[in-house]
Amino acid sequence: MVPVVSSFLYGPGVQEALLSAKNSGRRDVLRQMANEMAPAVARVCQHTNFDVVTWVPSSRVRRRQRGYDQGEVIAKKVGRCLGIKARRLLVRTAQGDSCQLGQTRLQRLEGPELIAPTKVPSCILVVDDVVTTGASLDAASRALKERGASQLVAATIASVETQEHLNLNE
Repeated sequence: MVPVVSSFLYGPGVQEALLSAKNSGRRDVLRQMANEMAPAVARVCQHTNFDVVTWVPSSRVRRRQRGYDQGEVIAKKVGRCLGIKARRLLVRTAQGDSCQLGQTRLQRLEGPELIAPTKVPSCILVVDDVVTTGASLDAASRALKERGASQLVAATIASVETQEHLNLNE
């Protein structure tokens, strides 16, 4: 698994804020959380010179429902805070375009099917809102490495408590 920097544990408060942001069109909440995430990334990755920030794309259904991709909102804000350009490098394939809501943990462990349609820079920061199983970030990592990435770090607003994630607000 790619190293993950998470600003918060996914629990009461953070969970409600993220769900509100995603389901009520509260991009301002996502931007504020991303604003808090950026210094954590800067501290942990202070010796990493990222070429670009990208995101795990939402499914088409979710983008249509919400009117935006929450990962893109987070990536653009983190990129602005860190002085790194944010670019869409990943797309979901038709087979990998289902949303995770309502899926079992076992189904979520499969992750989305992602591809990087073009060659990508070598050092990439990949952002997502929450990491639970790590499958989405693993899928992103595989797709980016297949197209030329050699160094990847993931950053999320929140994560479930596991040993693989560095939770900065414990």
